[in-house]
Amino acid sequence: MVDHKHKAIFVHVPKCAGASMQAALLLGNNDVEKYGRHPTIHDIREQLPKEVFDEYFSFAFIRNPFDRMVSAYAYFNKRTGIKGCFSDFVRKRGIYGTEYRRNKHDAAVHHMMGLRPITDFICDDSGYVVVDFVGRFETLYTDFEHVAKAIGLPPMLPRHLNVSSRYDDYRWYYTPRLRRIVEKCYKTDLIKFGYEF
Repeated sequence: MVDHKHKAIFVHVPKCAGASMQAALLLGNNDVEKYGRHPTIHDIREQLPKEVFDEYFSFAFIRNPFDRMVSAYAYFNKRTGIKGCFSDFVRKRGIYGTEYRRNKHDAAVHHMMGLRPITDFICDDSGYVVVDFVGRFETLYTDFEHVAKAIGLPPMLPRHLNVSSRYDDYRWYYTPRLRRIVEKCYKTDLIKFGYEF
């Protein structure tokens, strides 16, 4: 999402408080462009003149991949009405799951589930973070204050939108096998952003 009023570029990494960020940027603002449901920083950069991309403050929010997978599971169950256990979700619909492998070229699989690694959204091909600021879901309100100050927004984030119903501690969902699957899937994210189980 590109906010011309505040000269900001927001990269919405799915299941990382993106709905709340978009609500903050859209509040009383009609000068916003969207480039698809969850475009990467590469997608946005291709659409903007270089001078605009270079001038605007770019940011994204990220989340512990283990927690993000549980959030995607809860969201999937809520949105589709399909109930199933977390283990089936990870094994069948996760990035290495059977349904994913069969449909991996279907953009809806990536976007609806929010399963692409964080690095796909905010890093270049060499693995360098391209956005100016990376906030964390774990420190959402403090990090949003930094963004708000940088682009001239009020420092109050709208209430957390799109909240999924689930247990508070994501660790409850994992068996050792599921943990290994997610570690394999998000190895780069875990290393690059210092997340652990």
